[in-house]
Order: sequence, then C-alpha cells, then structure tokens
Amino acid sequence: MTPTLPHPTPTPLAWYVALTAPPRPGIDAWDNRVTVLLDGQVLTVTQGNGRHTTAVTLPPSFLGLTRELLDQRPDITHRVLVLDEHTITRQDCARVVYEARLPLTSPRAELSLLRPCAQQALSAGADGRWKPVQAAFLLNPPGYQPQLHIHQEALDTWA
Repeated sequence: MTPTLPHPTPTPLAWYVALTAPPRPGIDAWDNRVTVLLDGQVLTVTQGNGRHTTAVTLPPSFLGLTRELLDQRPDITHRVLVLDEHTITRQDCARVVYEARLPLTSPRAELSLLRPCAQQALSAGADGRWKPVQAAFLLNPPGYQPQLHIHQEALDTWA
C-alpha cells in the first residue's frame, strides 16, 4: 500500500500581495537598476551613474542590513552603509556609518551629498582584521519606494 500524504491546508498567501508606494521621480535615470521584493517591501537597487550598464552586484550583507533598517526608525531618510571584509577569511559584514533625515531634492543630488561620507569611510583603512571594501546608500523617503544604491567610485561620477 502506498502511503498518502495529507493535502496541505491552504494558507493565506499574504506575501503574494505587496502594497507598495510608487517609485520615486528620478529613479528612471539609472539604466542599471533592479527591483527586489524584500520581506514584502519593494526595494529598487541601482548602481553606477545611469550612463554605464553594468551588472548590479548586490552583496547579501547589504540586503540583510537593509531589511533590518527598513523596519526601524522611519524618520531616518538617508543612510550610508559600508561593507567590511575580514582580511583572512574574506567574510563580509555590513554596518551603518551615517544616518540622518535630510531634505528631499532628487536621488542624484542626495547621493552627491552622501558620497563624501562613503569616501571617508572607505579610505579609513583596516580596523584590526576588517577592512572597508564597498559602500552603499539607502534612501528611504516617506511615500516612495526605498532605493539602495551600490556605490562604485569609478561609475558614480555624474555632473
């Protein structure tokens, strides 16, 4: 006799329904962007300056920290994240180096304001066995989809 498995009981599929805010004006300036669903929250990930089409590299540590940050402190609209890498094991870990509630202008202008903070954190050098290797910006304006911009110095130069 073949054993029969119980039919799974249908469960509410709330994760299929994602009520999201609209994309922010100016986000379409990036050709290399991807939209991801992160625990029911739509997140737009961008990289570069919009003129170069490169693959968007998304370290899992940035996603993990972003997931935590989107659930905390909705009054914080701008954050600079840094990815540290262990010099021996190559394990990485993301951390917040700056957070504030800044006036909303345009995504590009806001990223230009945050770039010096990222550059300072990246140029700080190794702290023990951890060294900063990459930065990202989390823009979370109220009423719009959050944006995680992966910083690459060679590609982020725009006028």
